Amino acid sequence: MVSRAQFAHAALLVVGLLLLLAGFSLLGQAEYTHVAAPIDESDLRDDEDPISVESLSESDRKVVDAAVDAPGETVAVQADGRVDPFHYGDASGDHYVVRGDDYYRITTGGGGVLSGADEILAWILLAFGTLGVLAGGLDLWRHRGQTD
Repeated sequence: MVSRAQFAHAALLVVGLLLLLAGFSLLGQAEYTHVAAPIDESDLRDDEDPISVESLSESDRKVVDAAVDAPGETVAVQADGRVDPFHYGDASGDHYVVRGDDYYRITTGGGGVLSGADEILAWILLAFGTLGVLAGGLDLWRHRGQTD
């Protein structure tokens, strides 16, 4: 027979595991998007100079080239694939690049609804999940032979 304490500890263990799963899924899903559109040089905003694609690092250039080579399509990357000079966040931002003689507007987007807060929330879920697993598992282990 399972005691009430064992049942409560098992429930705490399950809740902790669910919180861990939710935290890991939030950390893994953040995507940062890039959508390119060709523009005329005259369409450039006065307050922004275009970034030369050739001046970017090799990894940044791959992302920008992928977006420019597929205008209108979304190119998504994980957090480690973000283009250094670009800004990301809850709202999308426009960045201007030049490749050869061609100009492009690249619109960037954050990692979902929570964007900047998703990582904080994920770490909170992971912390509470770890506490729940440790507390529930330890109590189950200590009371493994007891029945009420």
